[in-house]
Amino acid sequence: MGKDISHRFDRKVRRRAPKSEDVYLRLLVKLYRFLARRTNSKFNKIIMKRLFMPRVHRPPLPCPRYLSWPTSPPAAGKIITVVGTVTDDNRFYEVPKMTAGGEVITFDVLARRSPLGKNTVLIQGRRKAREAYKMFGRAPGLPGSHTKPLVRSKGASSSVPVEEGPAVVTRNSFLINSYNLKLCFPCSMCISNQDCSTLVTRLGCTTLDS
Repeated sequence: MGKDISHRFDRKVRRRAPKSEDVYLRLLVKLYRFLARRTNSKFNKIIMKRLFMPRVHRPPLPCPRYLSWPTSPPAAGKIITVVGTVTDDNRFYEVPKMTAGGEVITFDVLARRSPLGKNTVLIQGRRKAREAYKMFGRAPGLPGSHTKPLVRSKGASSSVPVEEGPAVVTRNSFLINSYNLKLCFPCSMCISNQDCSTLVTRLGCTTLDS
């Protein structure tokens, strides 16, 4: 009698290649895939894994975050490495000059300078800085919940003021005005005009003709 093998977890759900068709990104992936395979460096494996990641998991890094690293003891004199976008911050007025010995290099240059990732510091942006993360977690209103409520309504019940306009007849033949809702039935949908008037009287609605 054979064994009943569970195949629920056979498929490994993780990226093995980037989704992007960018030629330069795929060349970097090819380079660091070779370095991760032929060297025993954990740095190259992390770089290869982060090159596969989507933009949600590669958040941008503002300049005040990485400009304070060169003077800190763990990263003094080391190469700061970021897999992602480095953005400017208008609130940060003092930026170190490039003429003081600093430079910006790409990963292909870094692979020639430090194939094993020595003398480098790998940092990244805050992944939970997105607005969507404020709405994740325990349901809003429950005890101990700090989750932001997801409000899609922009009508009269919300804080956004709504101006009262003229009556509008929509595609579905609904007559909407500022105070009440009146259903309009075209007479072609009814069997006869007598049935239409009877239905309108029972529902308390008005027709387009009235």
